[in-house]
Parts: sequence; structure tokens; C-alpha cells
Amino acid sequence: VQSQSGTGKTCVFCLGALQSVDTSSREPQALFLSPTRELAEQSQKVCLALGDYLNVQVHVCIGGKRVSDDIHTFEAGVQIVSGTPGRVFHMIQQRHFSTRHARETHTMAPAAMSFVRLHALRRPLGFALLGLCGLGQKPFLSAAGGALPLDELSALHQKFGGDASVWANQPMPQRARSGGTISALSVQIPALERLAPYLRPGASVFDLGFGSGVMTAMLLAAAPSSGVRVIGVDLEDKVKVATENMLKTSGPFRFQREQFEFLGGDAFHCLQRWKDEGKTFDVVYSGCSFDPDTQQLALFLGRLKPTGAAVFNLGNPGKQGMYFVADGGKKCELLMRVNFMMAESPLTPPASDSVPLDPSRLGQWIQQNIFTDKEL
Repeated sequence: VQSQSGTGKTCVFCLGALQSVDTSSREPQALFLSPTRELAEQSQKVCLALGDYLNVQVHVCIGGKRVSDDIHTFEAGVQIVSGTPGRVFHMIQQRHFSTRHARETHTMAPAAMSFVRLHALRRPLGFALLGLCGLGQKPFLSAAGGALPLDELSALHQKFGGDASVWANQPMPQRARSGGTISALSVQIPALERLAPYLRPGASVFDLGFGSGVMTAMLLAAAPSSGVRVIGVDLEDKVKVATENMLKTSGPFRFQREQFEFLGGDAFHCLQRWKDEGKTFDVVYSGCSFDPDTQQLALFLGRLKPTGAAVFNLGNPGKQGMYFVADGGKKCELLMRVNFMMAESPLTPPASDSVPLDPSRLGQWIQQNIFTDKEL
């Protein structure tokens, strides 16, 4: 099941679990697996609220809390468990959590990740599901719009040289320890949340100004399948270090050479060539800021499919914004104020009129100047 947040997915699987459990038994009979602690706690609270008069025990089994508390709860008896894969697997492995009576397994997946991706990349989750999905047991999967594995993305960000305190940082690029530049995680997450629904299997992605390669890695990590491929363009000296950064990643996200391609040179030269070839992308992202008095944005968005989505920075130093655009300009949102390096290229002549910075006017400008003759 996949649906946007607030449409009732949690209510549906909680009601199903409450309907099926036998409250006279103190054995675990239903398990909710979530990618984050916050989602696990949310599922527990909803289940407790809906089952207020059923005398049902719902336990949240997550990291960051004392293992002894989990052990005591399982010994006392509980019918429904809501947890994260690591701690749940630990409890099963140590034989504190018996799955003999489990009837249902519900996996709350990030919107940008399919069940197969979760199963392949999260080994504890894979073991937990293998132990639960036997005869007479029912596995369910739902995806919540906008839910990203923030802990894992933060760890991935740090592997590329990001500061562990990036959540508190201003949205400005930093110099990465591993080479190139790296944007604060506080900038990347809002972009990924908007782009994730458009990273469909087989999607093509363009990353302008890849720097250390971190945003290419983030986009692939948020993609629903390995069929997504990213092409990045930046200065020639960035190619080697970014490629090395991508190939040496470890943990849940490991990238293969065929998933990405880094090109050195003028990005607008590539955009012009792709325009002549008719090449387009499902998702385009730029870490540089476009000058509204040039044709840079027009060249950039001209390579976006009408049904695709883009995140880019636009404006002059001191007055820049990060924008999200989708569906041919019908969706246009100012995500935040930023201060990024300006894109420079002799291949982008001045524009006849400045690109508007107001989101509503910008959306109209995109519809009229980029997608007028393209079928949506």
C-alpha cells in the first residue's frame, strides 16, 4: 500500500492487528517494523489509542532505550510489537522475542524505497522477516509519502565529509574533508523529500555541480530501485575524488559504477549538446545557483521531462532561494533561502527578461517559457 501521509495507512494496519489478536494470550502476535524510531513510536501510540478498551499490550521496541526494559516487557507479555529492525532482530536473536505466535508483520517503508530494496539493504530487517513470514502469517507493506531513512542518510552524508552537526548549520556549502564541496544535510533532506516520488524505477537523473558526489549518493539512496541512474557534471578536477567517494561507501548503501557517471567540463556545454540530441531527464538537481539575468535556468529546465521534477537554486548573492518545481511548472515551491556558489559559463547568454524569484510567478514563467509546446 502506498499513500500520502495523513490518509489513514497507520489506522488501517493498526485496526487489522487489533481485530486479529487474541487478548487472552500474552504472546506477541503482530509486529510493526518501521525505518525510524519516530515512526515506530507513532504506530504504537495510534494502536494504543484505537485499542484503549481492548486491554491490549503494545510495546515499542527501538534502539536508544535500555535493552533490559524490552526484556522485562517480553517476559511480562505483550500482544503487539512496534519497533525498528535492529532492536527487533536483536530481541529475536537473543530469544526474548518469540515469533511462534506472530500472525502479522507490517513493514512501514520509506516512500522512496521498495520492499525489495529494504530486504536487500537492511540485513536485520531481512532476517526478521524471514523468521516471521512462515505458514499462516501475513506480511504487509505500506509506504508513507516523504518518509526518508534520516539516520542512514546522515551517516552517508558524514562518509562524504559532512559535519555531524549539519542539522544546526546554516544552509551553505562546506569544504568536505574528502575533497570537493558538500551541502548541509539541512539543505539536502528537503530536496530529497520532494524528489523521492519522482525517482521511479528506471529514472534518469542529472546532478549539476556534483562536487564531492554526496548528492548523487543521496539521490541513489532515496531511489526505489537500482535501475535509477545519475549523470553528474562538474569541473574536471572533481571527477576523480567524487568517483572514489562513491565507490568506497559502506554500510546499507553501496554504489556500483553503472549507477552513476561523472563528466568533467562546462555543464551548459553538456546541456546544449543534450538539447541537440533531444535527451531529457526525469529528475534534475543543481547545487549551484543560477543567475536570473541569464538563460542558465532555461537551459537547465529545458532538459527536464514535463512529468519530472527539479530542485535548483536561483538568485544573486545575498538573495538566493532553493526551489522545487514539478509537473511542468504547475508545482513551484520555495523551499528555503540559501547562499551557494553562482554557476558561471560563457555559454549562457543574458536573458531578455530576468527570471522572477516569487514562486507563483516563477511557476508561470516555467510553464510559459519551458513547457508551452510540451505535452504534460
